[in-house]
Amino acid sequence: MVGNRITGLNTSLPLSSSDAVSCLRVVQLVRDSERETETKVSKSGDVMSGDLLFSAIGDDNRIIGCNDLNTNRSFSFLLGTSTNKLYFMYLPQKPVTLETEHSFLVKAGNNDVCQLGTADDSSEIVFHKVVRMNSNAITNLPIPALPHEAASKLYVDGNARKVLNGCIPPLRSLRNTV
Repeated sequence: MVGNRITGLNTSLPLSSSDAVSCLRVVQLVRDSERETETKVSKSGDVMSGDLLFSAIGDDNRIIGCNDLNTNRSFSFLLGTSTNKLYFMYLPQKPVTLETEHSFLVKAGNNDVCQLGTADDSSEIVFHKVVRMNSNAITNLPIPALPHEAASKLYVDGNARKVLNGCIPPLRSLRNTV
């Protein structure tokens, strides 16, 4: 072309590899490509800042997590710190672990339902609502030390109780009697 220029080229993407495109469009495509790679998270080792939102448009279900664990491999989903996490190690009969630094509060309808662990006692479970047992038993109760603690039937049956007119001795059943 010896010093001549071509002007008025299309600024959209070329339709084939032999079509010409303007220099302005080439620069824009390169910048767009650089911007896109800066915001992508690679498959391994990247850290992302900001919000990560998933669109549910056009699909019935979204899955986040890991589904290819081998025996003795683990998967953690961190919740703010490395000590607040959902943790799973693939071992036969091993449950998913919820690990938290302080406690775990379960809410429903913005109301507290139960809290696992408290500031005073990490092994304490606090229920804020009625517990329905659905005809199931409460077992392995320790011997009560305080008046408000629950007692097993065996404990109650084995101890005399004071009533208005005196004490009732422990009652025993008379089996095999007619």
